[in-house]
Amino acid sequence: MEADIKETRATERKRFDRLDWMVVVLLGLMVVLAPLLAASFVVLPAMGLFPPIGLLDWLQAIGVPLMMLLVGLAALIAVVREWIRPMPIGGAPALTVLGLCVLGWATLSLGQAHALYLGVDTLALLVAVLTTGTLASRLSRNKDAFATLLIALMLGGLFVSALGINEYLAAWKQGAFSHRVFGTFLNPDFLAGYLLLTLPVTLAIWVASRERLLKLSAGFALFLQGGCITLSASRAGLAALCIGILSWLFLCVWSGAFRGRWRSPALGLGVLLLSFVVASTPLRFRATPVSAAQASASRPVQSSAENDTGASGLARVGAESHSLLFRRYTWHGTLRMAEANPLFGVGIGNFTYAYPRYALVAFTAHAHNSLLQWASETGFVGLCLLLMLLAAASAFAANALRLRRAALSAPAGDILESFHRLFEEPAVLLCGLLAALLASGIKTLVDSDWYVVATALTVGLCFGLAVGLARDIAPLSTQLPTALRRSSLMLAGLVALGLVLRSGQLGFAAGWRAQAAEALFHQQPEVAIERLKAATEADPLDPELYLELGEIYDMEGLFPQEQAAIQRAIRVAPIAKAYYRLGQFYEKQGQGAQAVAVYQHAYALDPNNLQVLHHLGDAFLAVGKTQDAENIYRIMTELEHAPYGTVRAMGDELVETEFVYGQVGLAEIEMRQGQSAEALKHLEDADALMRLYWSRRNTQAYAIMPASKREALYQLYLRVLADWRQALRQTHAGASALAAVAQEESRVQQDHRNDQVAPTSPPSS
Repeated sequence: MEADIKETRATERKRFDRLDWMVVVLLGLMVVLAPLLAASFVVLPAMGLFPPIGLLDWLQAIGVPLMMLLVGLAALIAVVREWIRPMPIGGAPALTVLGLCVLGWATLSLGQAHALYLGVDTLALLVAVLTTGTLASRLSRNKDAFATLLIALMLGGLFVSALGINEYLAAWKQGAFSHRVFGTFLNPDFLAGYLLLTLPVTLAIWVASRERLLKLSAGFALFLQGGCITLSASRAGLAALCIGILSWLFLCVWSGAFRGRWRSPALGLGVLLLSFVVASTPLRFRATPVSAAQASASRPVQSSAENDTGASGLARVGAESHSLLFRRYTWHGTLRMAEANPLFGVGIGNFTYAYPRYALVAFTAHAHNSLLQWASETGFVGLCLLLMLLAAASAFAANALRLRRAALSAPAGDILESFHRLFEEPAVLLCGLLAALLASGIKTLVDSDWYVVATALTVGLCFGLAVGLARDIAPLSTQLPTALRRSSLMLAGLVALGLVLRSGQLGFAAGWRAQAAEALFHQQPEVAIERLKAATEADPLDPELYLELGEIYDMEGLFPQEQAAIQRAIRVAPIAKAYYRLGQFYEKQGQGAQAVAVYQHAYALDPNNLQVLHHLGDAFLAVGKTQDAENIYRIMTELEHAPYGTVRAMGDELVETEFVYGQVGLAEIEMRQGQSAEALKHLEDADALMRLYWSRRNTQAYAIMPASKREALYQLYLRVLADWRQALRQTHAGASALAAVAQEESRVQQDHRNDQVAPTSPPSS
């Protein structure tokens, strides 16, 4: 049997044709582009119609479907190649079965999804990840192909790190020395989560490389990646990296991969340590202790411009202290959701819209724990299947290291056949891949890193390369190579074709949507409407497209079309956001009873949504249901002092002004009922929030706030002061109290006039 395996292994290397290399090129291109263009969540809710600026923005607009398209095309080519010339390859049947079980169970969970488009898109990403791993494993039979994909992985980390460091240098020139880099990702923590997959691999390439040019390139990439992950100031990321590096050292020593050659590993660790020291400023800023006096000062009430920057900085530091607490409450809410849906979960990809019913704190698009989020979306059975797949793949690679250790310690260990012209010892590379996956697995327990497109695809690639390399260096650990059956190839072809078609739908819809945003920017609403209609035809499952179409209809006064668009959004995805938008429509049309009914639907789906509560309370008042309105406003005031209002996400400098509507609404009801003393308490709380917002209104956190929203908050501030003055009169307060309110009102009005004449440019940090 051993002779048969050796003969088949030699045949595998020879039978690698142009079609195989086309697959390698497509996967390599995906690996490099994914962190540059597809770093967002695959199911991230739309952020509004913003026109792309430049080629990179246009590519970003279609980034997710482009990555799926590259993987789908690679899979189709691989199926055609196997159909024409079947290639017997030693496989791991347990991994194949477990992968199919994970995919099948996730597909079954779609039956629980309220937002089908989220489930379909996330399922497509899962297919892309599993396909990436499968293709990488099969392609690794050719060592040149393996080296190409491994170097592409290093280059992806290099380019992202270069962009991140350039971002920090731009901030540093403006004096923002504590700036945390985002790179191409949504936040610094996700950037760190991605680099955890590339850094240990880059270190392994540095140690194992034979060629001087490759070693220099790996050293340069190692320095940039180490500096970039430090500039992200992600404490969890750096802790996971340390564990990953230590595990890499342990595995290399245990497997005998170093074989006494410690100079190269020591130099690599020295380069990494130097990058940490050079780029440590943001991390040292986060580690600076905050005094109790500073913490209490993080809610300033003065509105003077000289206090803006300091207040913002203190608020940011204060928010940092809530990071872990916010995660704990989020984990608790996610676990409640998983326990309520233990078998199939709420549907793959549906966390965003299902979680609010179980949330204890403010909105978050992810669970800050990939495994816990997977359990909530696919049930505990889905979680068990995923863990079994990860454990089986890791055990497969670890067993290869054990066999390699035995081979290296044998008398003939020094004359083992050369692995590749670029690399000396393959075990060093396999240890690097396993260390990267371990570090990423640890980090994803505190962030949903594996729900980020670039990170998810890179995880699939790393597992595939690890399994392929393990099969190559320890062929006796696999079964006798066999070719794929035609039925299996047909099924794989159908799945790949489905991935290509879905990526095409998403790509065309994203392209039309970007063109609609550009037309709207140039004040061409008719063109924007046509582009969005084309987008809905390309992807009829996405409710966001219908809601955006409804916004344009509203601006043009086409109210019947607006109503039809919103109702279509509800039909394709009965989510709270769509019901809320329909309630706003009825409210503007003076249809109070219909508005109340629709807002109640939104409230049932998202009971802590302050905007829904605010408008539901107002709608109750409009139809004369004062007691119901009072109950809603009291819910809002209770939320303000509950964990929902007191525990905020890390780095959140925005003031939650929606609470003010609840305080004002409740105070106005109480004043009509003669309870002016109680009303005063609510108005004082409302005024404190408005003063805090007013002091920060021109900071970077509010840079993209629309002018209409700013004007609405200004009017809300005046409403608070007017009600406060009325309540003071009803309680026969002294002239000094009335004068203070009048003085504050005068100052606010003067600030507003100044903002209108010469808007304050938001600071750079």
